[in-house]
Amino acid sequence: MSEKEKINIVYIDDDRDEAISEYLSEDYQNERYNVEYKEVGFEGDKGYESLLDSPEVASANVYINRF
Repeated sequence: MSEKEKINIVYIDDDRDEAISEYLSEDYQNERYNVEYKEVGFEGDKGYESLLDSPEVASANVYINRF
């Protein structure tokens, strides 16, 4: 049996949604991939450029944002 490929999902939000966060961190699974999930808070006063400096954002395969 071969090892599953890893996929990084990052949820970006300025006002975290508990339902989304809970689903992605506790309930979401994928048969084809090992899913690694992280959350990054967006601070509007720092601008979008601050997201580019985030190692979590830089390593993500999938971005979910809500702001």
